[in-house]
Amino acid sequence: MHDYHDATFIMASVEWKSGITVMTFDLCTQPERQVRLIVRETTDFEFRRKFPGGNSESVNQLIRSVTGSGEQRIEVEMQSGDPIVVMGSEVLEEAVTKLR
Repeated sequence: MHDYHDATFIMASVEWKSGITVMTFDLCTQPERQVRLIVRETTDFEFRRKFPGGNSESVNQLIRSVTGSGEQRIEVEMQSGDPIVVMGSEVLEEAVTKLR
């Protein structure tokens, strides 16, 4: 998995019927790289966007773990202090060709 520190969080979407969550990030790499995290069979999607630490679209850290029941858990800690948590059966990381 890539290093997400200082990555720019672009967007997240959840397709209700399939349960697929897609989160898109611009990584701080050379050359520039955009990555999508895909969570299959999403059971939880929680986010807060209140900016307690100031307005920021940058990631402080991304933590990937497995729960006791075997679910995959992704926690994105934003530099604003806001958390984004997604849980599902599988997490995939996919590089995206960025069009300019």
